[in-house]
Amino acid sequence: MTRVNNYHLLHRELAEEDPWRLDANAFEQERHSQMLRLSFSQGPITNALEVGCAAGAFTENWRLIASG
Repeated sequence: MTRVNNYHLLHRELAEEDPWRLDANAFEQERHSQMLRLSFSQGPITNALEVGCAAGAFTENWRLIASG
């Protein structure tokens, strides 16, 4: 696969709303729920870094809950 072909494939994939179907995946939803529960178990969080955020599905869920 050439670099140009790889670019076009990735561009097309990322143009979708949920390219990895994380929002509809029951396992991912449960995993996010557990991570959110654990992240807030010790009180409010003022700073966070999500490593390997992929499409940002967890980041978006965390942001919505953290902002109240």
